[in-house]
Amino acid sequence: MRGLGVEPDVVTYTILITGHCEGGDVEEGMRIRKDILGQGIELNIVTYSVLINALFKKGLFYEVENLFGEICSIGLELDVIAYSILIHGFCKLGEIGRALQVWNLMCCSQRVIPTSVNHVSILLGLCKKGFLDEARSYLETVASKYQPSDVVLYNVVIDGYAKVGDIGNAVQLYDAIIMAGMCPTIVTCNSLLYGYCKFGDLHMAESYFMAIQLSDLLPTTVTYTTLMDALSEAGKVHSMLSIFKEMTGKGIRPNAITYSVVIKGLCKQLMFHDAKNVLDDMYREGFDADPIPYNTLIQGFCETQDAKNAFYVYELMVCRGVMPSPVTYNLLVNVLCLKGLVIHAEMKLESFRKQGAELRKFAYTTLIKAQCAKGMPYKAIMWVGKLLDAGFEASIEDFSAAINRLCKRQFTREALMLISIMLSVGVYPDIQLYRVLGTAVQKKNESFYLPILQALAIKTGI
Repeated sequence: MRGLGVEPDVVTYTILITGHCEGGDVEEGMRIRKDILGQGIELNIVTYSVLINALFKKGLFYEVENLFGEICSIGLELDVIAYSILIHGFCKLGEIGRALQVWNLMCCSQRVIPTSVNHVSILLGLCKKGFLDEARSYLETVASKYQPSDVVLYNVVIDGYAKVGDIGNAVQLYDAIIMAGMCPTIVTCNSLLYGYCKFGDLHMAESYFMAIQLSDLLPTTVTYTTLMDALSEAGKVHSMLSIFKEMTGKGIRPNAITYSVVIKGLCKQLMFHDAKNVLDDMYREGFDADPIPYNTLIQGFCETQDAKNAFYVYELMVCRGVMPSPVTYNLLVNVLCLKGLVIHAEMKLESFRKQGAELRKFAYTTLIKAQCAKGMPYKAIMWVGKLLDAGFEASIEDFSAAINRLCKRQFTREALMLISIMLSVGVYPDIQLYRVLGTAVQKKNESFYLPILQALAIKTGI
């Protein structure tokens, strides 16, 4: 542009910053901002909003605070979009107090009126933090001042109460919806049904489900899945299957969670053949990309230590193009260890590593504990090294679990080697671990290790 004799203005720079931020490169966006300010060009609220939104997405709280402070210091007036971004972003980060401060500024503004979106953000943030009474108080304030007939706001707080089992307050708010002349939605009913299923009386949940069906509201996949999950947990698998049949008969399409609930219920009753048939039905219906139902069936086989069928389901999911998740690998390593097939577990985990599989620390620690319990101390020490090389942080609990198992097998020398590794990565033994080591040394009459233990205890301040 400059080559054509045209100087870029704030709008041009904002477009450029937006492109970088939407591409995930907020750092470059911030660098351009610095260049703009250096040229004496004033940013507008749109530019700041773009940057703040991108910073929130990366969880960069302090950078947001700095930009917000900059806005306030230059006296730039915020618009409804800027306020909404700040309120939503602070709520997502759990900074509810900060979000409420911004909301108060918004209310004091002469030009901006809070929207339903702002209220939902704050209510969700309060409920997520467990501040349900505060959420209710906020709801009542909003209902009296701004939006008395917005059922969405009531739904948020009802859902918050239902999720912690406070059915009484959830029902009170449901009644308040009716008294205010509003109509509850299926979302309202789904939240109450969840509360009854998880924390109330299953009989009451079934009765409430019937009431939903008799109303003008149309039950959704969530409605059916919620009740089916409760029936599954109660061992009422035939009732669960009956509801599932009713759901599909009405043309309501199950999702991956629904299939997982059915498979879990069947596995609990050891009806593995039926569970496999449900998995096949799911595949035929086109649900071939979600690992959750496969993991559920694998877990069912793992709980009965049926490693052969667990790996059969794993191979089936790979064959069908379903990407295994970290949970899949955790389950497979765990079932081999439970069966005592520790060498096979090691081979499989190494194979997963070479494939570039997305692994979690649990897979490593499961194998390490099994190796220690099986009397394979040097293998365990080697895999501790691999765990650390993979970028995971080993905790005192991880080391303690391994050292306890080594001491039970009287591998005191190897246990001390693990202590040395602990110290090298900045993890310090606690007094309980020293007691375990001391007992192991005494049982094996290896008193020559006691001075080493005493020196370590002094060094680590115990």
